[in-house]
Amino acid sequence: MKHLLTCVFILLFLHAYTQTTIRGTIIEKDGTPIYLATVQLKNNTGVSTASDQQGKFSIQVDDIQDTLVFSNIGFDTQTLPIAVMDIHSDTKITLKKSSMTLEEVFIRAEDPISSRFSVSKIEKFDIYLNPLSQGDPLKAITILPSSTTTDESALPSLRGSSSSRTSVRLNGVPLVNPVRAQNVNSQGFFSLFNPEIIDRQYVYASNPPLIYGNASSGVVDIHTNKPPVMDQIQVSTSLANIGMLVTKNIDKGNGLIQAYSNFQFSGLFTGIQPSSFKNIKDFSNRDVGVSYNHKLGRKVELKSYNYFINEKFNGLFNENNYYGPLRSKNNRFFSVNSLVYYTTGGVFMLNTGYDISNSQFTFGNLSSDNNGTNLFSSLNYKKFVGQRLELQAGADYSVNKGSFNDRVPVYYYAISPSSPSKFSNTDVLNKNLETYLFMNWKLGNTLSLYSGGRKNLPTNKQENYVSYQIGINYKPTRYHSFILGGGKYHNYAIPTTYSPSFDLMKSNQVSVDYQFKEADLLIKGALYYKNEIGDRHVLQLNDIRLNKLKTFGAELYFEKVFLEYFKYSLSNSFIDQKIYIQERSYNGPSHLKYFVKTFVQYNNPSLFSASLTYLGRPGTFVNSIDRAVYNQDLDIYFPILNSTYFNKQLPTYNRFDVSFSKFFRLKTISLAAFISMNNVLNTKNAMRPNYSRDYSSYNYEHYQYRTLYFGAVWYLRS
Repeated sequence: MKHLLTCVFILLFLHAYTQTTIRGTIIEKDGTPIYLATVQLKNNTGVSTASDQQGKFSIQVDDIQDTLVFSNIGFDTQTLPIAVMDIHSDTKITLKKSSMTLEEVFIRAEDPISSRFSVSKIEKFDIYLNPLSQGDPLKAITILPSSTTTDESALPSLRGSSSSRTSVRLNGVPLVNPVRAQNVNSQGFFSLFNPEIIDRQYVYASNPPLIYGNASSGVVDIHTNKPPVMDQIQVSTSLANIGMLVTKNIDKGNGLIQAYSNFQFSGLFTGIQPSSFKNIKDFSNRDVGVSYNHKLGRKVELKSYNYFINEKFNGLFNENNYYGPLRSKNNRFFSVNSLVYYTTGGVFMLNTGYDISNSQFTFGNLSSDNNGTNLFSSLNYKKFVGQRLELQAGADYSVNKGSFNDRVPVYYYAISPSSPSKFSNTDVLNKNLETYLFMNWKLGNTLSLYSGGRKNLPTNKQENYVSYQIGINYKPTRYHSFILGGGKYHNYAIPTTYSPSFDLMKSNQVSVDYQFKEADLLIKGALYYKNEIGDRHVLQLNDIRLNKLKTFGAELYFEKVFLEYFKYSLSNSFIDQKIYIQERSYNGPSHLKYFVKTFVQYNNPSLFSASLTYLGRPGTFVNSIDRAVYNQDLDIYFPILNSTYFNKQLPTYNRFDVSFSKFFRLKTISLAAFISMNNVLNTKNAMRPNYSRDYSSYNYEHYQYRTLYFGAVWYLRS
């Protein structure tokens, strides 16, 4: 079930409990506020706080002979004795950029390639304060205008494309199925990531950089924390979770270890609100994660992330005209490792990944025991030529194995336990070797050009393909920027019980993105077009291949910070999507006349934090059943689909979510209390129709009903 531990880390700003309050603002030399700068007492390091998005901080002290220490990654640390400060007025602190003795490339290599692409950056702060995210890094993407996820899952769907076209990468390594709590349709409702170990997360909505392979729609690029991070122990309790996270700096701040473990259970969570979880009987989840990051000298950096999870679920599920028990369990372990070596004018990057899993589920006459093994390695080199040209080249090699031991229905529409079934054993293997070259050329102060190519070296009768892209970034003023990009992309679909094969998917796309940013105002707009080939779709357990999917979309986003502590955003997306089956066109699953998202946030470190989110869109299109033919020998009804695919539109979708949190602090211990409510109005948002035995009538299965969740986390500073 949901990654409930991460829900508790809703706020990062701590304040001390004492008699004298010192307030101020931390800025850069040009006046830009510094977010999440640490403010700490020199003689009592347990008393600390962090600056907010406007660079403001508030800290309480009981010894005016102490000294304040101001620090942030990438800046020189500054100290200021309290005795020389005017504690009755706001203090302005200016931090200088760190003048590190490493080669310039070390600093430049940290700059994200995102500046040349259409990208959104999600901070840890955004994950905690967005009710839609439910404390989950991948679900936090839902609030972005480029997110077109309509099934409330954690799998990112970007700009109308299926989630199987999006690549999720951790420290440069792609993760297959980066989700858990999956149902019979392989939808994962929560991701595998704990936001406390995440440093930054970038979302490339379309035309992703070809330095990332295996993505024909978009890329989610996640990186773990770097040292130093404040040492602490976090213990959490809530309606459905007990967990602990330990953060420890090593080697004089050059290394960082973060370890965490959770135990999640269903008793209290479902017990106090049974009407909201009619289809859940019980669930449990145990996971352990360890993140390690170490700077080994001036030129070498090592990262390693290892994770294990064991989860079980017992509930009810509905498919076609059968409603009955569903049981599933999953064991998974993966290890992601990267080694970075900095040279004069360049940087080498070696990434490896190892991922094994076993998942089992039973539902009606359908049962499955699936095993997966995924290996990945890549070698990359980035070279800076002068001040204007950046080149990157490399090679990726992946081995993906799947073993499907299934008992499946003889007739796709007859899935009750008494209906006939047959055994099916399928082993699939895909070895993929790709090489790539990427270039970014700064033509002037306002214009830059990027281009790239990626080529596979076919093995075992693979199709030969070439991916390519080209784009222009134009920034006429400091406030305005335009990005025009286009290209052709490829990736392999993930095998499932319904489609146990590695299908090559292709995408041709073009997009133009605009951004205006000034002080506390941000406006974004985008137009895009995609022509995608290779998707599969399941119609009442009947797997079909789509000829192509054509999508035209438009996005508009507005964000404003006002009255110091308030932030408001509003976005809307229009998607005209056509799906082609046997050369005939129909409305696509993401054909949406509007997709409105609005977000209001209040964040005052001295008081509390609160957020309210709304999502609204038309219902998605599904396939209706016109009638059924009775088979007397088998005592089952055969459904007759409407001859027009995706002909039925579900009712309008509306959802409000709200969250509230408050921090309390006493000496070296702090307490964060939080409460959240999803689908506040208890709107019955239709997921799909469920039919009677003879298909003569139906009612709707709904998405999540109103859900209340609350808990607390104790922070113990070492």
